[in-house]
Amino acid sequence: MMLDKKRWIAWTVVGLAMVATVGCRRGDNRQALHGTVMMDGNLLADGSISFRPAPGFEGGTSGAMINKDGEFSIPAAKGLLPGKYLVTVQVWRDTDQTFTTDAGTIEKIRAPLPYKEHGKLEVEVVAGGDNRFELKLTGVKK
Repeated sequence: MMLDKKRWIAWTVVGLAMVATVGCRRGDNRQALHGTVMMDGNLLADGSISFRPAPGFEGGTSGAMINKDGEFSIPAAKGLLPGKYLVTVQVWRDTDQTFTTDAGTIEKIRAPLPYKEHGKLEVEVVAGGDNRFELKLTGVKK
């Protein structure tokens, strides 16, 4: 009975070591990303950017806020594995339309800025590369 318990413990330790090794290897291969986002030649400020695996690729997802200077940055700890990713940019702006709240104040309605490349932007993250992306969007006129 004691031999079975020792064998069980040994296999448990081996299994945990394998899981830890796989987890570390995957985390060590994550790449930092940074860049800028422009629409119609102007830096696009105060929004968000997200990355999801392109069809046929099984990477993770990540995202970041776009700052007031149109820049985003994702550290390696929250970065992406090398591969192809689809990019979505979301920026909300006030519209000319308003509504009255329950408290009686008038608020502007916010809406996402539409752009022609929506759902079509793709980037490739490379191992050990700079992974700097300059995304240029074209606004959709209403």
